[in-house]
Amino acid sequence: MKKAILAFVAITVLVLNQATAQNSRTEEAMLENLRSKNLQNRLPGAAGDVAETTQEGRANVSMVQQVQTNTVANQASVLQVGNYNNAVVQQNGTGIRATIGQYGNSNSYEGSLLGNNLSSNVVQQGDNNAVNQHIRGNSLEYSLIQLGNNNTINQLETTPASRPYQVVQEGNNMNITIEQSRGFAPATIQKQ
Repeated sequence: MKKAILAFVAITVLVLNQATAQNSRTEEAMLENLRSKNLQNRLPGAAGDVAETTQEGRANVSMVQQVQTNTVANQASVLQVGNYNNAVVQQNGTGIRATIGQYGNSNSYEGSLLGNNLSSNVVQQGDNNAVNQHIRGNSLEYSLIQLGNNNTINQLETTPASRPYQVVQEGNNMNITIEQSRGFAPATIQKQ
């Protein structure tokens, strides 16, 4: 009987270790795949400052503040995989780009973009995620995509000449609030 119990415990420990290793490998593979996709969206070689953050786990915080000091464009890229992560991006300048990817639950992104020819792409996949973004300037191009449940988008735009943009939410119990000043291009908003 002792041998049977010992064999059962050994098999259980082995199975749990393999399951944990497979889960870690799957998460690592997902993170590596997302990293490579993120690198493909970088600015050309003449780009100015590039701030790139990749975080895996729980309750990570990434803060990026870029103020353009010359005529070369800046880029901020934040990739977070896990739960309860927070990304804060503040950019000021011309031709700046922000790319945010958050994969997990209860993540939040807060952005403040000021300048001309701004580009912002935010993707959140998971539940209870939030986007709060304030955009001021000219010639804005952006997309906000949330996949999951109980997600929220709040955006304030004080941009007189915006290009068409895309907002997508797929899931249940979603909330979108976009406040715009006059003279905006039409928005494509998809809520499923």
